[in-house]
Amino acid sequence: MSETTYCAEDLFSLAGRVNNQKRTYLLVNPLQAKHVPVSPARTIGMCKALAKKLPASCRELPTLLIGFAETATAIGAILAKELGEQCSYLTTTREQFDAEQPFLYFSEVHSHATEQKLCTDRLEDMLRGAKTIILLDDELTTGNTILNLLGCLAPYLSADCRMVSASVINRMNAASREKFAQRGVEIAALCYSEDTDATEAEYTAKTTNLNAQAAMPCADGVLPQILRVPFASMPRKGVHAVAYADECAAVAQAILPLIPKKDGARILILGTEECMAPAIWAGAVIEQQTGCQVRCHATTRSPIAICDRDGYPAKNGVQLKSLYDPSRVTYLYNLDAYDAAFIVTDAHGEYEEGLKSLCGALAQYNTNNIIAVLIGD
Repeated sequence: MSETTYCAEDLFSLAGRVNNQKRTYLLVNPLQAKHVPVSPARTIGMCKALAKKLPASCRELPTLLIGFAETATAIGAILAKELGEQCSYLTTTREQFDAEQPFLYFSEVHSHATEQKLCTDRLEDMLRGAKTIILLDDELTTGNTILNLLGCLAPYLSADCRMVSASVINRMNAASREKFAQRGVEIAALCYSEDTDATEAEYTAKTTNLNAQAAMPCADGVLPQILRVPFASMPRKGVHAVAYADECAAVAQAILPLIPKKDGARILILGTEECMAPAIWAGAVIEQQTGCQVRCHATTRSPIAICDRDGYPAKNGVQLKSLYDPSRVTYLYNLDAYDAAFIVTDAHGEYEEGLKSLCGALAQYNTNNIIAVLIGD
């Protein structure tokens, strides 16, 4: 696999969803730094390859890229940075923050958490100034989530604004692509895979006798060392893409003095739910400057089945309390032993129960040197 050539087998494998009757499978991208630990350089390389699929005008004219929570937040941030100084970046969110802030609400029907929203704090100004709007998700099957958001954005859009739908994987059939064409939406993707549509029948056939099981809760650990890092950017409200990337990469400077002095040390830089990009960019800097074996992935709201069968993408998994809401269950997959783990999160407030839960999971897999890196004011 070269830097710019990817096929379906490089970019996804099938996993079973738990307690989701709308779609029984999940496409797991091993390069996305979400469910599967991966070198951050490989994640960034994939995103750079996707950036090359976008129209050249996105680098030349003011552009707004909107990344979908939760799994496309980091892909969107890296992609936006590749587009350069004229690109702004905004993410959708499922989190509750700033109770007085107005939002646009839309749905992602097949997801485990269906409600999506977009902060309107700077939205109208960003849309007015953009010549191109890019809507970015990790995977498109029907494109309905994109169309749902477009319906919300319609009152804000100018008639001459170019609309682009971008994704790592596009599995839309001809009828779905025609809907986009009728709305004037161009399509860009790293991989097109209509012929390998993962229908429920296909998933059932591939997982017969799989013996998969749900992730189980684990005992809480103790609170780790807390490292607070000033961080001004808020992609949920809109940021300048390059400035956000620079601030994410700068998180590494707080982590570097704490890296174990050991040749070939195994280092985990772990993101939390929608907060993925800072972990990936910081991890890339640490990987480059130390030569350590760095891996990145993140906690997630998505419950998927686990199984140790060869080729299955979730070998182990645990249930956790969310750092953002201790009453919410989140998950972490493919745990392993590391010489040090750094939890990079923008959670504030009632995060301690979630941190104890996460530390207990890491310790269960023989990672005990844990530092929580809290970014924000």
